[in-house]
Amino acid sequence: MSDQLSHAKELYARGQLVEAERIFSSALENTASRTEALQFLTMLYLRSDRPTEALSCLQQLVQLFPDEPLYSDRLASLLHGRGDGEEAVQVYQRLLERRPELVDTRYNMARLLRTLGRYRESLAHYYRALDDGISQPEELYSNIASIYSKLHREDDAREALKQALECKINYIPALYNLGLLEEEHGDWSAAGELFRKILKQDPNHTEALLRLVHGQKLHTANDPLLAELQRVLKLTGDQPRAQEDLHFGLGKGLDDCGKYDTAFEHYQVGNTISQKRMGSYDRRAQESTIAQLKTAFSSQSLRGIEPASEAEPVFICGMYRSGTTLLEQMLAAHPDIVAGGEIHFFDRESLQFASMPEESHRKNLARHYLDLLENLFPGTHRVTNKMPDNFLHLGLIKALFPNAKIIHMQRNILDNCLSVYFQQISGSQRKYGNDLMAIAHYYGQYRAIMSHWLAILDSNIISVNYEDMVSGPEATVRHVLHFLGLDWHPACMDYQHANNRVQTASYWQVRQPLYSSSIGRSSNYRKSLGEIEEYFRGLNLGL
Repeated sequence: MSDQLSHAKELYARGQLVEAERIFSSALENTASRTEALQFLTMLYLRSDRPTEALSCLQQLVQLFPDEPLYSDRLASLLHGRGDGEEAVQVYQRLLERRPELVDTRYNMARLLRTLGRYRESLAHYYRALDDGISQPEELYSNIASIYSKLHREDDAREALKQALECKINYIPALYNLGLLEEEHGDWSAAGELFRKILKQDPNHTEALLRLVHGQKLHTANDPLLAELQRVLKLTGDQPRAQEDLHFGLGKGLDDCGKYDTAFEHYQVGNTISQKRMGSYDRRAQESTIAQLKTAFSSQSLRGIEPASEAEPVFICGMYRSGTTLLEQMLAAHPDIVAGGEIHFFDRESLQFASMPEESHRKNLARHYLDLLENLFPGTHRVTNKMPDNFLHLGLIKALFPNAKIIHMQRNILDNCLSVYFQQISGSQRKYGNDLMAIAHYYGQYRAIMSHWLAILDSNIISVNYEDMVSGPEATVRHVLHFLGLDWHPACMDYQHANNRVQTASYWQVRQPLYSSSIGRSSNYRKSLGEIEEYFRGLNLGL
């Protein structure tokens, strides 16, 4: 049998997988060769893109060797990759019950729990691994900081990052994440110092360089930061994501300096690369979604249904880059309002738009949402959720929370679309954002569904114009506070000095005094916007 296994290994090495599989499979009958055969069959099945068969082999290996971490770790990793995260957790749990001293397995368990959103359990395992003397503790402290950030425990996050730096004084991931944290809280001086410290160690650290460009306004095309972006860009020939990032950075810096034609060229290149990464925007699918929403959540379907909750959650929504962050920060300066930022909930629920959810489902969703708010912001009464794309879910929100307060942000069409095009896209739900005509189409669909919601939500929704907010901020905020049933508070006009955390692309803008330069910004790029201008005229949306 040993000769047969050796022959099968040779066949496997030469890529003759069918014959190798036949020999390895026959070797399973022999007790002496079974383990080795299972090991090679696992690799063969993974190589052949047959995860189910590989899973079976690993399960057998774990049964044969329940104390061996190698097989359990591989099994848990495969299960997680297939979407069976909870089963993967159970694999780790069984191994750790038998061998609690396996610190690397505990680290893997903590990392898995983190990806599943089970943050407090993840923290417990991370700290246990630290207590057990795991190597490279700075990495664990950085992961712990990330979890605290998600839980809005920024002081704990900052302390964890400082502990990481005590373990390794120039640990770049901790320096970078601490810089981001300071930036999000508006301390640009501290953030910039940290990013520059990173660049002293690694002059080609793209992320730190880009943070310096995005975190401040450049005034001349001769700024050394732009030269550094160009230098690093030349080093990224086989790194499309880095090229994309750098072209967006160059576009931003050149736009600052008034070099609009060159800026647009860089944005075009960055968006072209982004299209390859993100995939195509499906116009028909978006039109179908909007049509289903109108049918599923009509005035008739919403009439007379049993309220899932009497709570009054606050939502700020609208087209991406329409001013939702700025309004939220103004409101959050009020002592009775907490800025929740972009709370992912409705976009993550596997909702079917074909019909109104059953009453029991609605009540479960309402309870889960309120539990999420309480988990993230304990003891807080009014938390704003400024997820822009929640405009898609206003019918469902109305069904869950008939007393919800919804603030709809609007902005000049061309300014809004251009701002989307100039903002690098991350979430897959925004595949439209890297093509001007796709943005225009999406905007048209957004206006169509908003017209539907405005007709049926009555007094539960108000619309706020970005331009009005900039030109008359106090009047605008007074109007919104009245809508929320709150009295005026002068701190709302000093929002840029608040210590609220801002995690969206507008973090830098909302730390500045109100400025009007973003109004009419599209006029600098009018010759590049002719096609979408014509499209909007055809929709009679008005420009």
